[in-house]
Amino acid sequence: MKSAIALGADINVFNDDGCTPLILATMWGNESLVETLLEAGADCNLRDGDDFAALHMAVLAKKLNTKVVDRLVRAGADDTAEVCYAMTPMSLLEKCS
Repeated sequence: MKSAIALGADINVFNDDGCTPLILATMWGNESLVETLLEAGADCNLRDGDDFAALHMAVLAKKLNTKVVDRLVRAGADDTAEVCYAMTPMSLLEKCS
């Protein structure tokens, strides 16, 4: 990923499912990739095709990675961003744990 970034790759590009690399990295709980993308300027508040941002996906991941959640919050992820039924990332975390 660092090579692609160095070559000017768009780190906020959406795939066919409407996900950015950062959203995918948070879903996978990949701390180092999340860090690399954020350091390169990835927008942590972009939303996927279902209106979920990276922080929503991080708290909904099969295996919650609190380091990823913390890093996203420190990067400015909006923990009050609402999705369906006015659910914020923190209310999703509470509901799903």
